[in-house]
Amino acid sequence: MKKKIINLLKLTAFTVLMASVLWLFKQSGWIGTLFLSTSIQFCIGSLLLGVFLLYLKKTRSATYSFIAAVLFSIQFLGYFFEPDPKTIEFEIYQPKLKVAQFNVLSSNSSKAITIKGIIASNADVVSIQETDKAWTDELKRSLKSNYPFTVYFPSEQCCFGISMISKQPLLNADVTFHGGVPNIEADIFFDGQLTHVISSHTSSPISRRNLKSRNQHLSALKNHVAKLDSPTIIIGDFNTVPWDENMITLKEDAHLIDSRKSYTSTFPSYLGYAGIPIDYILHTEEITCTKFNSIPIEGSDHMGIIGEYVIN
Repeated sequence: MKKKIINLLKLTAFTVLMASVLWLFKQSGWIGTLFLSTSIQFCIGSLLLGVFLLYLKKTRSATYSFIAAVLFSIQFLGYFFEPDPKTIEFEIYQPKLKVAQFNVLSSNSSKAITIKGIIASNADVVSIQETDKAWTDELKRSLKSNYPFTVYFPSEQCCFGISMISKQPLLNADVTFHGGVPNIEADIFFDGQLTHVISSHTSSPISRRNLKSRNQHLSALKNHVAKLDSPTIIIGDFNTVPWDENMITLKEDAHLIDSRKSYTSTFPSYLGYAGIPIDYILHTEEITCTKFNSIPIEGSDHMGIIGEYVIN
């Protein structure tokens, strides 16, 4: 029995090595995209397998695992966060716009607790996603005194219901469609500057059709933001990781910066730090993020995120 287990571990090490080599050259397709999203988890798993095989004195198989870990790490190293040297300079002396993202999960039965969490965040602007009619009705009823300025787009279609609530007036607010998917856009006048805010939720790439929809949405957002001439903040669940080529292209071509200061995983929430980062607050170069954290959402499969921003 012990020999069979060792042989299985050796086969696993070889298989993982072959998979890591394949991913270097082929990342297209929805299955490849899902694997790409979990490359960190595969990297850690390969390292642990290699250590165990070394303990068993299976040096060749351990080497396979360690090589696989290095190849997996190539996918994500360098894309955790965007360095922002202006943070310290502006952190103390200027007013900050507080922005939050909550994917509340349409089937979430803990609506009252989740709404208390939204209020407790004390964010000036909040993007709320997966809001069907039941969620929208509850948000309208419970948040009208704390957040008097709102745009709601309820939808029973999974998972395109979307909302934006604000303590500041939402100017020129509208529901727009990029890549055929609803987004909410508005302008906010803060600290003497008009800032454009967009809330977006892309399709989850769990099929070929959904992957195409997600990529079209990100491409349309990229083209749209690149044409804007005001400071811009984009909030949302983009269903992709920072090292995905589509996210890299969005940030580079639209001159957007990721607010992350560290890994900050958001999905699935029950995995904590072992999850993947797919929720974002991106901003243009005129804006400085001085603080960024994840926050729990009761009953949701996502963590929320919240950041503070100086409009330069």
